Amino acid sequence: MAFMGRGDFPSMGNHNIGNGRDNHAVGNNYDRHYWYHTRYYYYIPLDNTYVILQMIATLIILIIGVIAYIIVYQSTIIDPIESTKKLFMNTHLITIGILLTITLVINFFSKNQTILIKRLVVTFAISIVLMLTFFGIRLNLDATYTKEEFEQFYIQPNTKESFNTKSKIDIGITGMSLKTEKEYYLDECVKLYTIFQVKTYGTLGIHLLLNLLLIYQIARIYMSKYDEMRAKRYNICSMLALVGF
Repeated sequence: MAFMGRGDFPSMGNHNIGNGRDNHAVGNNYDRHYWYHTRYYYYIPLDNTYVILQMIATLIILIIGVIAYIIVYQSTIIDPIESTKKLFMNTHLITIGILLTITLVINFFSKNQTILIKRLVVTFAISIVLMLTFFGIRLNLDATYTKEEFEQFYIQPNTKESFNTKSKIDIGITGMSLKTEKEYYLDECVKLYTIFQVKTYGTLGIHLLLNLLLIYQIARIYMSKYDEMRAKRYNICSMLALVGF
């Protein structure tokens, strides 16, 4: 059935076969010629630059997603430590702004490289101390505001009967669940504190970036002075060689 109307054999690349009448006419003395088609598969290796750009793009998308979640997320409870969080974040951001302003003023008003290096080193030392201080405060907050501490915040204005009987519907990424009012309150407090932790990582990252910029500038100035000293020594040696020493 596969060769209906085409003779007894498939005519694969040869029009002289495949016709039964022609085959009998030549006494079945014929050669079978088959054409074979070979498929070639090409493996194209990915360029390292392309892989790096793809990883950077993925990281940027994740960062944007986290930032969007933090901005859009609205809790249905009153955050019991909202004032503490705002105080920490605002103080840290103001500190970073002051350090950045001092760095710009030092760069603008320093008359020579020696004075500039000394002032930048002092600024860098102060910045490191302040960053470690804020990081220590953050660790102290992590140890203080645990789930048990948030439970105490809930128990104070409520009676035991109320938070054991009332229920809330929690809608999250994993789905919808029914929780008691106490469980819902504790979960929201933990979620809000996690968002606060992410924000503090951002401010600490900005502070670290400022320190890295200070290190880079100090290193650049040192390298510039070293190149100047080498050039002076080379000029002195050249002059002595011309004089005959």
